[in-house]
Amino acid sequence: MEWILLVVGLLLILGTGFFVAMEFALVALDQSAVQQEIEKGDYKGKAVLQCLKTLSTQLSSCQLGITITTLLTGYTLDIALQSMAVGTISSWGLSESVARVLTLVFSMGLATALSMIMGELIPKNMAIAISYPTARALAPYHLLFTKMMGPLVRSMNGAANKILNLFGLEAKEELSSARTPEELSSMVRRSADQGTLDSDTARFVDKTLSFAELTAVDVMTSRRQIQMLEDTAPVSDVIELARTTGHSRFPLYREDQDNVVGVVHLKKAVAVPEDIRPTLEAGALMEDVLRVPETVHLDSLLMQLREGALQLAIVLDEYGGTAGMTTLEDLVEEIVGEVSDEHDTGNTEELALKLGSGDWIFSGLRRPDEVNEYIEPLTVMENPAFETMGGFMMHALRRVPEEGDTVPVDGGILRVEKMEQRRVDRLRFIPQATENTEITEGSVRA
Repeated sequence: MEWILLVVGLLLILGTGFFVAMEFALVALDQSAVQQEIEKGDYKGKAVLQCLKTLSTQLSSCQLGITITTLLTGYTLDIALQSMAVGTISSWGLSESVARVLTLVFSMGLATALSMIMGELIPKNMAIAISYPTARALAPYHLLFTKMMGPLVRSMNGAANKILNLFGLEAKEELSSARTPEELSSMVRRSADQGTLDSDTARFVDKTLSFAELTAVDVMTSRRQIQMLEDTAPVSDVIELARTTGHSRFPLYREDQDNVVGVVHLKKAVAVPEDIRPTLEAGALMEDVLRVPETVHLDSLLMQLREGALQLAIVLDEYGGTAGMTTLEDLVEEIVGEVSDEHDTGNTEELALKLGSGDWIFSGLRRPDEVNEYIEPLTVMENPAFETMGGFMMHALRRVPEEGDTVPVDGGILRVEKMEQRRVDRLRFIPQATENTEITEGSVRA
């Protein structure tokens, strides 16, 4: 009789393993991944997808199966092992009470170990390692069990959900397979760190995901750096400005740079006969220009530029004045990095220059997220109070910086190398600053 109970107990342990493996496989799987397998022709995956669409019910069914098999395992296996061990332990010459206690401890310990290893740990680890094959093999049988035990599963699930509702929580039948851009970016960076995705691809995907989070003010060329012309300027000035700057498009303003009225293209200027260029106003050749607020997101801005077949947009501040300008090339470079066109000199400025001493030199117009990514030891927290590294220095110093001013940051020290009037033109980052690092009189501690 004990041998029959032993076999039944071992089969019940396998039953526990079945439900444990199914439970962990369902939790580990993603609906979109299963859907892809089905689209490839794996129709057995439909049972898995059906389980995922009713995940709460299926997990409750797994829990019910685990509970039933575990209880029956304890009943059958304990009796079988006690019956088989009592004779051996009694032969050791121990008293009946001691032998009974040792037999109970032995049988319970062995039954628990077998149940944990064969019924819990092995199925769990297998389901985590090969989630889809495990779920694919077990799903049809599990759906049958759920159908058979449906009334009991639904009643228990309903009772649990009512208790959750008392605490203001609402149960969900399936997990959301959607991911936010932040979650996807985190997954991409983790994949790159683990070597499953090469760094260039990871950087491209990460920039693509974060693209929609950026606004026009993040990528625009500031008003101070824009080469503008008054709309009454002669066409010859357009050609001369193109020759000296290498640009082909110039915004035109009327009376004040806050009133940009259009944009003129070099190709229209050179099409004007030379004898007319000194007298013909650039405004006669101008085209309308797209105007957008600083807060417009880059994905929306890109769509507007493409729909209008435009190359640039004027960015307006909250008062309607000119804050800056952004081009289609700026948007593309935000994803793929620096892009050289036919007007570039070929000496595109590096985001940051590393010196032989280990220090870094970069423009004060760079954004914190750019230098954080490019200069690994440097970490500057982004803040709505500033958009550029020069703005960070002003924010930290609480005044207009001067050459030589320093601000301690995570990873080292930032020092103002060059000012252009009241704008921070160049910054130096000194990595791994120590307590003995010299701090100038105009420095602050961040």
